[in-house]
Amino acid sequence: MRLRRTAIDPLVLRLVLALCALALCSGAHAETYEDELIAAATDRQLARDPVWLALLHFEATGFDPTPRSLADSSDFFLSPEGAHDAQAELEATLRAFFAPSDAVVREREHPQCVFVARYHWLRERLDFDPARLPPQPCPKFDAWREAIAPTSVTLVFPEAYMNNPSSMFGHTLLRFDSSAQGERRDLLAYAANFSADPGDDNAVVFAWRGILGGYPGGFNLQPYYEKVAEYGDWEQRDLWEYELALDQPSIDFVLQHLWELRGVGFAYYFFDENCSYQLLGLLRVARPDLVYWRRFQWWAAPSDTVRAVVHDSGLLRSVDYRPSATTVLRNEAAHLTPAARALAVEIARGERAPDDPEVAALAERERAVVLTVAHDSLRHSFLARDVERKPAAEQARRILLALSRIPQTGELVPPPAVPAVRPDQGHGTARGGLGAGWRRSRPFVQAGIRPGFHDLLDPQGGYTAGAAIDFLATELRVYGDDGQVRLQDLALVEVESLAARDQLFQPISWRVSSHVVSLLMPGQGRDSGVPGLVDRYAWRTEGGAGLAYDLPGSVLGYGLLQADFDVSAYFDDGVSAGPGAEIGAYRSFADDRLRLHAYAEVLEFALGQQHTWARGGLEQRLTLAHDVALRFEVAAVRDYGESWVEGVLEVQMYW
Repeated sequence: MRLRRTAIDPLVLRLVLALCALALCSGAHAETYEDELIAAATDRQLARDPVWLALLHFEATGFDPTPRSLADSSDFFLSPEGAHDAQAELEATLRAFFAPSDAVVREREHPQCVFVARYHWLRERLDFDPARLPPQPCPKFDAWREAIAPTSVTLVFPEAYMNNPSSMFGHTLLRFDSSAQGERRDLLAYAANFSADPGDDNAVVFAWRGILGGYPGGFNLQPYYEKVAEYGDWEQRDLWEYELALDQPSIDFVLQHLWELRGVGFAYYFFDENCSYQLLGLLRVARPDLVYWRRFQWWAAPSDTVRAVVHDSGLLRSVDYRPSATTVLRNEAAHLTPAARALAVEIARGERAPDDPEVAALAERERAVVLTVAHDSLRHSFLARDVERKPAAEQARRILLALSRIPQTGELVPPPAVPAVRPDQGHGTARGGLGAGWRRSRPFVQAGIRPGFHDLLDPQGGYTAGAAIDFLATELRVYGDDGQVRLQDLALVEVESLAARDQLFQPISWRVSSHVVSLLMPGQGRDSGVPGLVDRYAWRTEGGAGLAYDLPGSVLGYGLLQADFDVSAYFDDGVSAGPGAEIGAYRSFADDRLRLHAYAEVLEFALGQQHTWARGGLEQRLTLAHDVALRFEVAAVRDYGESWVEGVLEVQMYW
């Protein structure tokens, strides 16, 4: 069969060829522009730009010098190698921006809308041609951005809360303020928070898993009034609010990156990659020229990160202090006589009616303060779950009704005074020391270092009163008679809370610690300076609880019942354990330049190796300069039937 040749109109042929050429040219043009942008980005080395690395959360961590992302979620990356290859992620990001308008990645959105900070930064650096790379509409982001409408950013520091391991060092979050939020724009603002999800784990499990990075962490955004209620009401923590000097483009860029971090997981580590460290990473996208975050790769105490942001970087614009409900209540009660405070407590407990004749006999102003203290005390008890809702609500109604009948003019009680020292102005959490001492007649030189955080003899300003945490505090001794070097003490962790009790509050004071320590034990060996005893290592774990009170003369007195458990290969049975007790008192002089601590402690080791250990002494800290102190301790010790006196004088520096 022969094929029949069909004639083609020359005009139609030219039109078909033109359309084909146009299609080919269009395809080549799009591909060329995509490659052109990648080539330009490569030529300008944008993959090594600090902003790009900040957007990917790239860091060299630990002992690994190779930068990689801290983000653990695979959908945070558009390249399979994006978590460790910034160039591959940049190229994949640019290619994704050319996806059709109906293409979606995370959360069913176009890549330009999911990675909105990357898009805006690359568009600015590469000057995208909107005709060749059309911008995609992002209605979800636009609505979210409009709802927040930030005009300033505030770094918020809630002080330490000793009843929760995750909050013992304090916390940080970022608040986005808007001028459109009215008079109470602070409470109506939104706060960005990084936190771990511990599930139903208790405090002890959380502490250990948090140290080992056993929890996922992530960013979330909540109304600020919820955080104020959580920290200021439930956890009784004062809040410090540091407004940062960021311009509007920087604020917008931080918010865009926060949008990118929705649902992105990070490993949470209690001491380094924690809330404060991750917030530094968020701020880093706006100020990549600041490298203060690098110093916190091993240890990120919230107060240190606040100090770095507001001092070292010059980002501070203003500071506000927001006292907790407990601080407000203590301030109100301070304006009452002891008898009037007792009345307020009885009313709060329902033991006395708000219109009791003894209450009615008070002057109007004092009666108003009594009823206010009674109401706030009842509210505190309710938040602490010490009273049930129904009786508390009924008693609160009666108190408010009685209060409403009192004519009031002006402010009943002035607000709490702003503390003289802010958290960012306190001593540095790291501390090193060098000194000399003696044990009986044997001299030694002592050197010590503590990564963090604060003990009760340190300067109090900027830290929670009565709260102490020492982590990995290490002391080495070199004895002068024979050059012997000893690890005297390695405090794995030591936590103490001496919270004063009064008519309104009845907290329990407590202490827990775990040390590797050099102890004197019976045996043969190098001369220790005490006849019949030699230096031996043991693992000592202690715990105790008791009461503390504010005494006349600005003295904090305390008493603790405790138990001690020692483990050592040098004990006959490998262990030595028993109960004990300690009493002591702290007092500060001259605006806390001088602080004294007198104590006496006894332990009766009845399990395993039996002996009675007793120690009493005096220690003092004299501040020489803001970050320099002189510390001296002298103690009398008795153990295994031997007695001796030892002491040490040490110069300490904080940073």
